[in-house]
Amino acid sequence: MPSASGSTGRFRRTREQSPHVLTTAPQAAPYPKIELHVHLEGTVRPKTLLEIAGRNDYALPADTEEVLAAIYDFRDFTHFI
Repeated sequence: MPSASGSTGRFRRTREQSPHVLTTAPQAAPYPKIELHVHLEGTVRPKTLLEIAGRNDYALPADTEEVLAAIYDFRDFTHFI
């Protein structure tokens, strides 16, 4: 049964109760945020990866979409890691 505050009490959490509440510093608010642990395999098409690499003068192990796609054609998890 909810209390007068509307909480059931089971999953109630406030900033005072949790030191792990994330906040953004005001000076960082206007900038985009990033995920620090994302694997590019499977999330970026070969064509896009080639465009990004070219724009940033970054050498890749392949220079065509077909060869780059073949590099990411994994047989199984062991082959992936």
